[in-house]
Amino acid sequence: MGARILLFYPAMAPYRVDLFNRLAEEAVFRVVFLDREIYYHRELDPRGVTASLRCDHGFLSEGFSLGGRSFPLGLGGEIDRFRPQAVITVEYALPTLLALWHRRGKRRYGLTLLTAENPWILAERRGVRALLARYLPRLCDSMLVYSEEMKSAFEARGVAGGRLFVAANHHEEGAFRSRLVDSRVLLSGMLERYRLAGRKVVLFVGRLVRVKGLEALVRAFARVARRLPEAVLVLVGSGPEAAALGRQAVAEGVGDRVLLPGHREGAELVAWYHLASLFVLNSLWEPYGAVVNEALLAGVPVLCSHRAGSRALIREGWNGRIVDPEDCDALMAGLERELIAAPTAEVTAVRLRDSLMPVTFQRDVDGFLGAADLAARSSGDRS
Repeated sequence: MGARILLFYPAMAPYRVDLFNRLAEEAVFRVVFLDREIYYHRELDPRGVTASLRCDHGFLSEGFSLGGRSFPLGLGGEIDRFRPQAVITVEYALPTLLALWHRRGKRRYGLTLLTAENPWILAERRGVRALLARYLPRLCDSMLVYSEEMKSAFEARGVAGGRLFVAANHHEEGAFRSRLVDSRVLLSGMLERYRLAGRKVVLFVGRLVRVKGLEALVRAFARVARRLPEAVLVLVGSGPEAAALGRQAVAEGVGDRVLLPGHREGAELVAWYHLASLFVLNSLWEPYGAVVNEALLAGVPVLCSHRAGSRALIREGWNGRIVDPEDCDALMAGLERELIAAPTAEVTAVRLRDSLMPVTFQRDVDGFLGAADLAARSSGDRS
């Protein structure tokens, strides 16, 4: 059994369930959520996530909210009660500062810092957060990042490579593909309801907000749709831009070929990956993008923004392409290139396609445990 690990995590997230459950099998592991809901995903039902968790978990009861965000207090009490060997906190934020303060002058536990940022976001940081991103990694005993690319970025900033470990937002392959199989019972009804027979589905899943680059995606799709009459764009999700995107589709002449089915969870969401010919994440700002992992596990190639951390999963010419989210011509060319030879929805629905993921879930588990183990064994030399 590995180190005794206490993780403070912002909120319950469905894409973290597999990792947390596996950690509970490999170590004495507890996760304390700072909030019961993801502040930018209030539409998610946390009850489903809670029911899926098989690890020791709880919620921080102390703190306050300001501007829609939670400011936690009481971390010290949780640490004292659980008596961990390794504490893991997320981002250059208050919990990390509190965990550092709580162990001042003592070596009761090692500290691991987890960041979801990608190199593009890290380079764009300014002010106080930029200073924290530069100096907090030096005060912690180990660090978890989402990609080898991000590991190299911190090495360039002077963080020793031996203290850097990779563990991204990924599902366990067997568990997610089992959910894909279970969702197949919905496919015939969806093909009929959305009239997708003979159609090539370009799929997006996420919040319908400006930062996702959906206006550019609709504009590029409208141009491609003139040459590929079988193409349809499906935007699965909810958000403040939903109505505007519908109006834009009508104005671009593709109102009947841009579908907005709304927010979906569980099997209703997973089933859409069966029907997709291509997945697009065109975000202007995206720390990672767990949906790219979902699409690749379902065997769907991806056009991924170069500003998304999940671009690290793309192998050009095999499982997708990386695009500039603000270059409509490049996006249009990528859509057309991928769609020309792509199968239609009733063909993709026939069988489960082979996974296109280039890395394994086990890599993430090993990275997480490696970072915690190093923190637990730390001698106090944090140079």
